[in-house]
Amino acid sequence: MPFTLVSLLRRSWTLGKFLCKLVPFLQGMTVFVSAATVTAIAIDRLIRVFQNEPNLTYSSAGKLSCCYSLLIWIIAGVLSFPVFLHKQLMIVGIANIFSYPVCLEMWPANIRFMYTMTTFIVAFIIPLFCLVVCHLKIKQYLSSRLSRQKPAVSSTDEDTSHNARTISYTICWLPWNVYNLYLDYFASEITLTMKEMYLIFSICHVIAMSSTISNAIVYGFMNTNIKKELKILKNVCCEYFSVCFFKSNQRNVV
Repeated sequence: MPFTLVSLLRRSWTLGKFLCKLVPFLQGMTVFVSAATVTAIAIDRLIRVFQNEPNLTYSSAGKLSCCYSLLIWIIAGVLSFPVFLHKQLMIVGIANIFSYPVCLEMWPANIRFMYTMTTFIVAFIIPLFCLVVCHLKIKQYLSSRLSRQKPAVSSTDEDTSHNARTISYTICWLPWNVYNLYLDYFASEITLTMKEMYLIFSICHVIAMSSTISNAIVYGFMNTNIKKELKILKNVCCEYFSVCFFKSNQRNVV
């Protein structure tokens, strides 16, 4: 965010050639990692719901999670590497009058759109598809359980949680992906001014980055187990402050 904000406000790149390549590369990695993590969580949740008794110990599960995380970062790095290769620091302006450096992506003909489409599919379509399918599978499974026995988590709670995750992911990432596709596919027909393009990109970028907040809500505070833990913590804190307040009043009386 800070690097993007600087480049948008200054309309130039003053951080050097290396950061011109590194920053977009890392930004691309985080996008792919976020998408892959959301997908992995959805699939893992589906497996956990269908699996009555876990086959892995906590130690084995931890090692497996580390391996999956490492694999996600490696794949994200490979998918983002083309950006590192094609980002170039260029000097634009009028010779001997004014000039300023800009960080641009220099792609061969038609390759840029192919890469943008690949990003759209990998970072948006596949995760969204997995979210929807896993949600429907879990809903179907919980509905069948309701007819036999009361589940540990109500179907309504699960529906609300999964719907929130799907809607949140769509709202956050759809504008950014669609706008990138629009810029690449209709590059020769765009009538927007540079100011308008920067403004729209800024809005889409802020909406996409807001997923860091929405994810904490839909994967954290809407989680049933975390709700229970927070409720216990609240009761403990209230009890502690009540005892402290009572002791303080006793001292004042004495």
